[in-house]
Amino acid sequence: CLERIKTINDGLSKEDASLFYYLLGLTHQQFGNMENAYQAIKKACQFNETSLQAHNLLADLSLKMEKLPEAISSLEHILYFDPNNAEVLYHLFQVHRISGNLNKARDVAEILSKQSTPYNAPLAEFAYNIFDPNFAFQFIHNSNTLSFSNIEELRNYCLKAELWLEEGKVEEAKQLAKAL
Repeated sequence: CLERIKTINDGLSKEDASLFYYLLGLTHQQFGNMENAYQAIKKACQFNETSLQAHNLLADLSLKMEKLPEAISSLEHILYFDPNNAEVLYHLFQVHRISGNLNKARDVAEILSKQSTPYNAPLAEFAYNIFDPNFAFQFIHNSNTLSFSNIEELRNYCLKAELWLEEGKVEEAKQLAKAL
């Protein structure tokens, strides 16, 4: 089988070889062969360093296999090409949090605090519990819509009101409560 792959590989362009290994990795993943999937996706990334899709899957597989340094490397590689990708930033935040590197988690959270993303509520809760209410407020402050399409948004506003009360901003908290 490996000889056939080498023969196929020799006749392919780098992009086609990357796609071949990416699809091979997906197939291994679907059958639960995580190590083989990981190795194939790693090859896909080597053939096409700009394939964000392959690097994203490599990060995902690395996380599942508890290869945290590899996951961080893949996520940072994606951010090199797409520095404001909120989903990737959030995953990088999670990896740093899981690995116990709270300073790096905070650094990534700081970047995310300047964006309005679906991750603001869990980040605000983490920031509130681990760091301080003022840092948590940055996430809530960027979520400035009053339409509650889900319970998460309502939770954002409750946390926002709580933070305002703790900071002595009673009038703002009252106005927010009236708007609800």
